[in-house]
Amino acid sequence: MTPVARSVIAVDAGGTKISAGVIDSSGQIHRKEKLSTSQGGAQESIRQIVELLRGLGCNELTPVGLIVPGIYYADTGKVWAPNIPGWEHIDLR
Repeated sequence: MTPVARSVIAVDAGGTKISAGVIDSSGQIHRKEKLSTSQGGAQESIRQIVELLRGLGCNELTPVGLIVPGIYYADTGKVWAPNIPGWEHIDLR
């Protein structure tokens, strides 16, 4: 399914679940998905995020916002999220 025009995909990555949805400029949610966060390390949970994005119709031109429970270091693009296994200063850019 291709996201509607002028939409974004919002992703909430946490220690127990990863959820994502397609939201239009009026705030209406058009589609949403959720799955349990893998406890197998950073690469596995990042793979899950990519899987959700693809399932929601994300492509290289789709704006995506990612929320993580930790600290984003803007100067390096790295994230530290202590409650997600393996997310110690990983580069999300």
